[in-house]
Amino acid sequence: MGSNHSSQARIIGIFLTTFAVLVAAVPLWATAVPLGTFGRTYAIREKDAVQEMQERASKIDLEKEFKKRVNENTVKNFKPNNLVSLPRASQDRRFTVDPTWTLDHDIPRVDENGNTVGILYPKGYTFNPLDYMRFNSTYVVFDASDRNQLEWFKKSPYATDLRAKILLSGGNFYDTSKALKKPAFYLTDDIVKRMGFKRVPSIAYQKGRYIEIQEVNVLKNKRG
Repeated sequence: MGSNHSSQARIIGIFLTTFAVLVAAVPLWATAVPLGTFGRTYAIREKDAVQEMQERASKIDLEKEFKKRVNENTVKNFKPNNLVSLPRASQDRRFTVDPTWTLDHDIPRVDENGNTVGILYPKGYTFNPLDYMRFNSTYVVFDASDRNQLEWFKKSPYATDLRAKILLSGGNFYDTSKALKKPAFYLTDDIVKRMGFKRVPSIAYQKGRYIEIQEVNVLKNKRG
């Protein structure tokens, strides 16, 4: 019985990984910026103070600082190879997606010693993870390089909704996170396959055993 539960949990775990969108949970917008100079400033006249500053400067590891900057730029400009760019929605519409999986391979039954003792779930077995779990987040997908879509998001209720998760089909995640003061992640092909996104912007949420997706025509809404 324990093996059955373990294997079933494994399947559910794969599904949950899709929704997790694993990215370091660091507030990317919390970057220090120069704030200017306040009050009076005075020239350094003491010889000892100047000498001390020169000595400290000589101890800075320039190579280390350079590598640090390179790493920061690498993170800021990161884009996954499986990023999916979706076309802009030309009309408002809603549709539902059935997330039921059909296994394309057998899942073996394993005993307490790790030995295969038969087939637990055969190839062709169907499985709807939403029968076993719920996700309370709302997923908002848009192209941040499209000014109209970015402005639409800023004015939408999702901009201040803590449960809303941003998935980008275009644009830079670092710049978007900083501008919106909200973590942004990339839309990858595995998420598209599981969730059924077709156009952007899209809003997705769970509705019973299905995923409901709403597409928004931002140009129509802008004119209206």
